[in-house]
Amino acid sequence: MRERPSRPDSPDGPGDASDGLSGGGLFRRTVEDFACGHCGAQVRGNGYTNHCPACLWSRHVDVNPGDRSSTCGGLMPPIAALHEDGTTHVVQRCEVCGHQRRNRLARRDDREAVLALFGRPVPAAPVEPSSRPERGQSRRRSRRTRR
Repeated sequence: MRERPSRPDSPDGPGDASDGLSGGGLFRRTVEDFACGHCGAQVRGNGYTNHCPACLWSRHVDVNPGDRSSTCGGLMPPIAALHEDGTTHVVQRCEVCGHQRRNRLARRDDREAVLALFGRPVPAAPVEPSSRPERGQSRRRSRRTRR
């Protein structure tokens, strides 16, 4: 089993940072406080904080973790939780553009909110809009056209 390095400069220890699955793996530490766009909780950031510890919602602000260069800004509800390689992650999907990201949990994250997410299937990343069928069309061919 692989162990992730701890972050001694984070008061929460390891966690609260994206695993970089949606970007080039580049991480830029950005210390900032914010108000949760979902529940309104005031969140004190530590440079690795990327979601509300009360409700686990996030905002789509990064292209690469910490860079704040996304122009979307949509809210990202938690849709699942999983435990891999000794690390627990929350999976979030943007309500505006469908961007999906896994983020490591922190010690201060609400235990009940995390436990409520376990057992939900972790969905595959959404299909890009350009490859989705037009409204009213189906991806499958009808029985008459299959051979």
